Amino acid sequence: MRHLLALNHPLAPPDALLDAFVQMPRQRACLLTLDRLPRTGLRQLLGHADLGVRAPAAGDPTLRPPPFALLRDADAGVRRAAAAHPALSGEVVEALLRDASTAEGAAANPGLGAGRLHRLLDRAGLPSS
Repeated sequence: MRHLLALNHPLAPPDALLDAFVQMPRQRACLLTLDRLPRTGLRQLLGHADLGVRAPAAGDPTLRPPPFALLRDADAGVRRAAAAHPALSGEVVEALLRDASTAEGAAANPGLGAGRLHRLLDRAGLPSS
């Protein structure tokens, strides 16, 4: 009943949405569209056996320190999510850009910064506009 409430009621409590997210893999895409699904406070899910649960936990911007261990996770999606964590230093993000399995997440990392990004593009020989 609690999962039905989470899936169908517009005011379902965040903890019910998170529980449904963890317990109902086929409903995750739908649940991820809901603003009330918690995106923070997910530390307890970092070691979850299901990669579909670990990846959003890796992206929790409140995690301190960032989830360094998940940068070596067996799943590429989890590694990408961890590489996008905003608390990673610019040096770490730059190193992650060199690894194909983390480059996409690192490129989306807000910690990359415009100055560092421009220096990387200059070093790659890409023309400036």
